Amino acid sequence: MRRCLSALLTSLVTVAAAAEPSETKVDPLMAPNFHDAFKASVLKERPALDDLRKEADAGVPLAVARWCAIVTAKGKEIGVPAADGIAYCRRLADKDVPIGNYLLGLAYYNGWGVETDEPRSVELLRLAAQRQHPGAMSALALAYANGRGVAQDSVEAVRWYRQAADKGESAGMVGTGIAYWKGMGVRKDEREAVRWIRMGAEHGDYQGMLLLGLFHKMGAGGVPKDNDEAIRWFQRSADGGHGLATVNLAMAYDQGDGVAKDPAQAIRLYRSAAEGGELLAMTILARKYLLGDGVDQDLDEASRWFKAAADHGDDDSMIVVAMLYESGNSRLGKDLDKAKALYRKVISTGHTPRAIKKAEERLQELE
Repeated sequence: MRRCLSALLTSLVTVAAAAEPSETKVDPLMAPNFHDAFKASVLKERPALDDLRKEADAGVPLAVARWCAIVTAKGKEIGVPAADGIAYCRRLADKDVPIGNYLLGLAYYNGWGVETDEPRSVELLRLAAQRQHPGAMSALALAYANGRGVAQDSVEAVRWYRQAADKGESAGMVGTGIAYWKGMGVRKDEREAVRWIRMGAEHGDYQGMLLLGLFHKMGAGGVPKDNDEAIRWFQRSADGGHGLATVNLAMAYDQGDGVAKDPAQAIRLYRSAAEGGELLAMTILARKYLLGDGVDQDLDEASRWFKAAADHGDDDSMIVVAMLYESGNSRLGKDLDKAKALYRKVISTGHTPRAIKKAEERLQELE
């Protein structure tokens, strides 16, 4: 577990998350932390969504931006195709409104309602960032950090993260902290990393909360090891819908680590994260049902979650699903052609040598 958490700490990079409102009066279309600041409350009630849609259709700029952000990123949760939100994003982008370019840039970066187009994403994000939009600055920094749509440039990434942070963007604070943790574009400094990540977490960034929880769990970066604090930060992040934080909280209940052991609560949390699209939760839940660990053994339910994880590109899950297609002993039925296709996919795109070797062996036997 320590090894997994350490790997997570050195690899996570974040996009915008919710933050406390600024005390100074700011144009809400240029405010920091826009992209998630309103969604948690709005998504809870259908009437609120219906009212927001009406205002967006009436052309109220803030409502147009909010509806665009919700539908492109969370359309599946509210039963609206992400593609339907793109038209609202374009209304603002076509008028060169910074937040329109920012939101449309995010859509192209993540493939929300449009085909992924990273160069186009960077172009739009840069337009908004140059117009001083904090979220766009942070998202552009992420593109530079990952080398997506632009040549990888750690120094440029830190420059944009710092500009975003200076404007109150919590993701910029966390991104700056991650840069210090990894020594990415700056001198490696774990204590400075923790300072920035804590700042982001305290401003409402859910990924920052997760990382701060991991620091407390591990006693890393000069942070005292404290399971109670770890659980508190995991809970806050999970309450905001962060999938990996929900998984970490589930693991705590699963193992009785820092909380009373509660397998049923662990399963509820794993399921919540899996239904929200968190790959790790899908694979854990699949194995729980396969082995009857904390739940009644259920091969059909196990196959459903293995299939979901396979659809998200998990090598091991693709192997399992292919073997289920071979056997025909699950809800997926018997289909050797699908089994072969999955084995070929693992061989051509897989990341783990063990899974690739297994796929080669199974494919050779089938052919």
